[in-house]
Amino acid sequence: MENWFEYFKDRRFVPVFFVTLVVLLPGIAAGGIALRAAESNGLLKYWPGVVGIILLVVVVLICRAAVQARARRRNRYKLSPLSRDELGKARSKLVKH
Repeated sequence: MENWFEYFKDRRFVPVFFVTLVVLLPGIAAGGIALRAAESNGLLKYWPGVVGIILLVVVVLICRAAVQARARRRNRYKLSPLSRDELGKARSKLVKH
């Protein structure tokens, strides 16, 4: 890829950028508030277990989304059966040309 600016200038990446902003900025603020609350209540000694559970949930959700996307992709190109009239028109076009 020669020019990164031209690649990321594409308009398809605009929603990804805004969703990232909407998730990251409040997420950082909520994380800071949660850290302060956990520190004041003496709950920081439990953080390895909590982080492990959160990571496990995130991995399960990502795997589930990948499986659903693969299933959607698999069913995307199935053809619906043609009616008798559509089959006749298609055959006539093949015979004429």
